[in-house]
Order: sequence, then structure tokens, then C-alpha cells
Amino acid sequence: MSSELSGTASPAPALGARVYDHNKPAQVVSYNLERFAQDCVNAFCELSGNAKNRVGTAPTPFLEEANDPAAIFEGAPPTPKAKGKPSALAGAPKGKANESSELSETVVACTGALSKIACKVLMKIMYIARFARPDLLRAVGVLSTMITKWDTLCDRKLFRLIKYINGTTQWRQIGFVGDGPDDVSLGLFSDADFAGDKSGQRSTSGVFLAL
Repeated sequence: MSSELSGTASPAPALGARVYDHNKPAQVVSYNLERFAQDCVNAFCELSGNAKNRVGTAPTPFLEEANDPAAIFEGAPPTPKAKGKPSALAGAPKGKANESSELSETVVACTGALSKIACKVLMKIMYIARFARPDLLRAVGVLSTMITKWDTLCDRKLFRLIKYINGTTQWRQIGFVGDGPDDVSLGLFSDADFAGDKSGQRSTSGVFLAL
């Protein structure tokens, strides 16, 4: 019987060994891509027309869950029509013509202002994320799947990612191995979130490889 069920006090856990020894010399590799991170912010500002001094910073690359509603559109609001100008499909019989009209209005209503520059900006961020900034991988990876269906929520997410990069340009990845070859082993872990993609309720998989 466990100590919790029996009511007896459990012993204090023993302190584990350090992950690495601070006094042990080791070769270190530092990936310094500070200038490239600044270029990502500069590229966004040049393409979008935003002033760099007004971008600001953000503590995380993601929107807060409370302010990130599920992007599931049951129906888009109708596009307002100009007065005095008849619709191109006025008088058209009901059926496929009207369905195509409704579809085009839905696409226009769901298009974000940054849809034309999103691919260029994301491809630039993808390079630094894969090379030396794994903290950007999740955010840029999700946005890259929305290139053909970019909406206003994607605009907010991309701007949030740019703000995060703008405040962490000095961050860099540092790697080292302080153990001998006999003490090193590869570990591969895979997992997936549950319905992490709010737009389609899909689960996103991923892997983590470590020594």
C-alpha cells in the first residue's frame, strides 16, 4: 500500500545529480543569428509598410488563448454592394451561379491584409527557426499551413510572432556535449497535441531528438 493511502508521511525525495558539471570543460557551439532575426523584422516592416519603432515586443510567439477564438466560420457576413450598381449575377437563375457568388463573398471576407506578403515573411522566419531558434518552430509551422486560406486571425498571429522576434533578437541556441562517447545515447520522443488546430480540429504531431 502506498504511503498516501495508508496515511503515513512519505520520505523526502533525494536530490538528483546535476545534469552537467559546471567545472568540467566542454566544447560549446553558439548559433548567433541576431542579425538575421533583425532582418526578419525589417522584411516584415518593409513589405507591410509598418514602422519598426512601432512594432513593439511580446513575451510569447502566440496569442493568448482567451483572445484567440476558434477560427471556424459557419458563414461569412455578406459583402456590402455598391448602391446603383447591379450585381454581375443579377437575374441569374438560382443554382450554381448563386452558389459561386456566395463562395466568392466568403473568400473575400476571410482574406487578411497580410496575405500577399505572408509567404515571403514566413519563409524567412522558417530558416532561422530550423537552424537556431526552435522556439519559433511551432508558431511559424502553423501559420505556414494557412498560406492559401489566410484570414484576419492569421494577420494577428503573424504580427504577434514578429513582435516576439523583435524582442528576442539576442537569443541564440547553445549546444555542447560534456560527456564521453560511452555516456552518450540518442533519445527520440514523439507526441501530438489534441485538436490543436482550431480551424479544423486536427492534432499536430511532432518529435524531439536529444542526446
